[in-house]
Amino acid sequence: MAEEEKPTIIFDKAKSGRSTCRATGEKIEKDDFRVGMEAWISGRMSMTWQKPVPFLDACLVEECAGRSSNYGTDKAKGHKFKRGEVRFICSSLDKKLYLTLESAASLLKPILEELGPRKFGVLGLKGLEELHEGHRREFYGAFCVDDKAAAKFDKQHPPPEEPSEEEDGGDRDKPKEPASKKQKRQPGAIGKENHKASASAATPASPPPKLTEYEVQRQEQIARNRERLEALGLPDLVKSTMPEKPKQPAQTKGISAKRTREKEEAGPRRASLRQRGVKADGTQVDEELRGGRVTVINGEVIREPASYSHREPSPPKERHAKGPLQFESANGTKRSDAAFLDLLRSEVTGPTDGSAPTLAQIKKFKLKETDIAKVCKNGIVHLAFHPGSAALILATADKSGNMGLWSIDHQPQPLKQEELDKEEEGPKAGQAEEDEGEDDGVLELTPHQSYISGLRWAGSTGAAARLFTCSYDGSVRMLDPNAGSFQLVLSDEDAEFSAFDCTADGNSAFLGDKDGNIDFLDVRAGKTTQEGVNLHPKKINTIHVEPTEERLLVTSSADNSLAVWDVRQMGKGGKPVSSASHSLTCQSAYFAPDGSQRVLSTSRDDTLRVWEGKKDLAEAVSIKHYNNTGRWVVPFRSVWGPASDTIICGNMKRNIDIYGKDGAQAVAMNSEYMTAIASRNVVHPFVPALAGGTASGRVHIYR
Repeated sequence: MAEEEKPTIIFDKAKSGRSTCRATGEKIEKDDFRVGMEAWISGRMSMTWQKPVPFLDACLVEECAGRSSNYGTDKAKGHKFKRGEVRFICSSLDKKLYLTLESAASLLKPILEELGPRKFGVLGLKGLEELHEGHRREFYGAFCVDDKAAAKFDKQHPPPEEPSEEEDGGDRDKPKEPASKKQKRQPGAIGKENHKASASAATPASPPPKLTEYEVQRQEQIARNRERLEALGLPDLVKSTMPEKPKQPAQTKGISAKRTREKEEAGPRRASLRQRGVKADGTQVDEELRGGRVTVINGEVIREPASYSHREPSPPKERHAKGPLQFESANGTKRSDAAFLDLLRSEVTGPTDGSAPTLAQIKKFKLKETDIAKVCKNGIVHLAFHPGSAALILATADKSGNMGLWSIDHQPQPLKQEELDKEEEGPKAGQAEEDEGEDDGVLELTPHQSYISGLRWAGSTGAAARLFTCSYDGSVRMLDPNAGSFQLVLSDEDAEFSAFDCTADGNSAFLGDKDGNIDFLDVRAGKTTQEGVNLHPKKINTIHVEPTEERLLVTSSADNSLAVWDVRQMGKGGKPVSSASHSLTCQSAYFAPDGSQRVLSTSRDDTLRVWEGKKDLAEAVSIKHYNNTGRWVVPFRSVWGPASDTIICGNMKRNIDIYGKDGAQAVAMNSEYMTAIASRNVVHPFVPALAGGTASGRVHIYR
């Protein structure tokens, strides 16, 4: 019995009114027909829904043309397309589904029957008018188009001529045969035709044809115009205004494969019996099975396959390490690690004028080539400046559990080889040769084993500042510079924390998870204070504590909503103080730093919005901003400037968009040294400096 094919397109009625059309952004009401197709969303394959007419409007029928080694495969039939065949393309977001005409007609039949020809005619599909007559006949046959309608369409849209064999290269799947080979295969190589060809090849080339009177006049006019332009100096002026080709900045700071690579010991070289001087015993293999069983000629079994029954089961892998983790970087030395801890222990708060960077300052920031470093291995998801101002220190976290620390104004200092040889042992021995004897102020650490969902400095602006991190691996850690380690604050083997924030003193923290629950953590006790409360039906993306009234929280969720909560009223059955909603996932929501309780949100519906927290989250500003970052770029999260008069967000064109509090764009910051998309950004609370983190792990400092 043939295996039942898995449906690639679903057509049914909406079971609720919560789904949204991916093509138009409109709500799909309950019991309305919808078309479902899988596509990549937030790093995984999920079912996406569209209304039938927009779905069909986006479909395309085309011929496989051009030179390619892969034209796609029909997922329904397993047919691999070849050059010259017709394929039908359905799409949802960035996902494309390739189908043969027969598969497409079968899958789309219920949709077309339900709509009827008045709402959508099959002859209205895109690309049909570009098909030549032969392929149109295939389409008409597959979709059962009657002859009268087909003749009318052909009259309105005459089909293009089908390419001849000579124009198309003969066999589509076979490369053209060189003329020299064809000539060799012809019989009678010394016949009259070959003789004529060789004679014509020996004659000199004929002179080029003479130009007509019109062409002569045209060339003279071009020459006069060129002389006039050169006399005015316009060519030199144009060259002076042409932008120079952007320079690719050489990586001079941060981690790299070279700096973190450990030397591997070379194993013994393989050698045959003859090379080792060992005489062969004459044994010949009779049978070798796929499982690993080897039998020689005399019937003796010389190797058996590994038996899983005799293996001891491996212990389950821990989701995170238990206990404290020592402050030991993957790319530094003992000396550089100790120096960075000394810097964190010192009083890093310096004299400031007490004012936060304003919009007028931020829009003048520039990027220098020396203010770029690779701080994390993978895509950066969080950035946080140390609250001190004497030393500019930045903490970053990535998607794989790694954390980076960068002393931005650190001056590289040569390391003495004799000191390194004395200090370093084990895997870091001799690393100074690879590091070229320099410490550039960047350290890479690994406090977690999975996506880091929260990062914040708390406790103080000086030496007592502690760095809190939270991860999907179910752990919360605190970097204590005085102890020189990452202390384990909370361990939960079953939890997957997706959001985190804490109070300014670092004594209380709030943890959101993928199921929409929130937990309340007492940092000093190292445990949650009450049973988790469900706030949203889907994952919580961000949690933010109101800076001046820490009893208030704002959450954003994958259920498209954002909500303000009062901690004192968040028991079971508690309701939000106020809530609002986007039409698609709400990626983030943050309170303004000035205590006005305005909330800035970012959504997949391509908007940045400001809501009045004191007025039941009434919408105050809406900014149109493209937020569809795709699979490989970290989703955008817009943030406030420290003075609450600035909105900052990354841009798919490698800019950093700066808006005023009224939503008007002040500037799109860019630089020739900006070679990637800065998805996540942060501004120092006191020092005029902005950091942008990219999916490659690099940080760019504008100041």
